Amino acid sequence: MAGSAIATTGLVGTAAAKPSQPEIYEQSLRLRRKNGWDISKWANFLNQRGVQTTGFSETVMVPYPTSDGDDDVSTQKYDRYESTVSFSRSEVHSNGDLEYVAINFDVDNKAGDLDDYGEGPPDNIGIAFDDSHYDRYYGDDEWIQYGNYLNDPPDVNSKDPNHGAVADWHDGNDGDNSAWFQIWVVPKSGTTTSSRELEFDYAHTWYQGDLEGVSFGSGGGLGFTFSTETKRWDIERSHTAEQLTDGESFSPSK
Repeated sequence: MAGSAIATTGLVGTAAAKPSQPEIYEQSLRLRRKNGWDISKWANFLNQRGVQTTGFSETVMVPYPTSDGDDDVSTQKYDRYESTVSFSRSEVHSNGDLEYVAINFDVDNKAGDLDDYGEGPPDNIGIAFDDSHYDRYYGDDEWIQYGNYLNDPPDVNSKDPNHGAVADWHDGNDGDNSAWFQIWVVPKSGTTTSSRELEFDYAHTWYQGDLEGVSFGSGGGLGFTFSTETKRWDIERSHTAEQLTDGESFSPSK
């Protein structure tokens, strides 16, 4: 899989009292929501301040529905648009010990006329984990973090503290084609980065449809059920913590 990793170099020190890593991380989320940072700018902000953030991106082609509006989707290249999905992990320490690991999932749809086929695509983004590998974070802060235009899906049990969570994505003006979502977890003792696997799932739907159910498997699986099953496209990826830590060079955003 062709991808690009997120850099981890360039630590910055200050003469004044340094903020803690949890404080730095929470600041990064506030700034990201406020300024609309992409994955690379956000990761560089964290890495420059000592919060190790690593991962990679992948470009995929998402089909448009056929022009006659039936249930099928076209496989022709000119009837597809480009989407970049990014997977990352941030290690947040407190007083020298690991406080939590933030698992982040980004989606960036490069589509000029994506929304010609629907008003605010009712997409969903999910992250799942194996409860034998991770516990969800039990700190004071919410273990699920939503980016702009994402929230808890209505009328659906979208959170399982032992297995993961799902976000509902309705863009604000049919032109906001980027989104991010993350969960905070704590690795279980006795597990390794090569064994701890995470599942990422992005479901894009055409026309109006409703998310009717979310299923989490005991081994970290994740599934969506929609009211219109034939008018959707999914990308599902499984990555270990080791894969998210190791990667190729990543070009920072300008």
